[in-house]
Amino acid sequence: MGWLVQIVNMMKGYFSHGEAFGLPKGTVRASVFLLLTGTVCLLAILGKAIPELLGVAWGSVVGFYYGQSTTKGNGPNPNGT
Repeated sequence: MGWLVQIVNMMKGYFSHGEAFGLPKGTVRASVFLLLTGTVCLLAILGKAIPELLGVAWGSVVGFYYGQSTTKGNGPNPNGT
């Protein structure tokens, strides 16, 4: 049982108490993205219809996930516009 305490003590600094479930920042968002993308892909591969609500949810998550990562820059636009 002492080995378990050692492992927990080693991992204490890894988990952030200010984030969801104490996981690193972005983990929950990425997990939702991967789960929805996997579900949509599986339905497409199986030739099943993708429910409208799932398609809307997937599109929203994809738009938010990639849209947020492109707006993090503070400098000028590299395209010059």
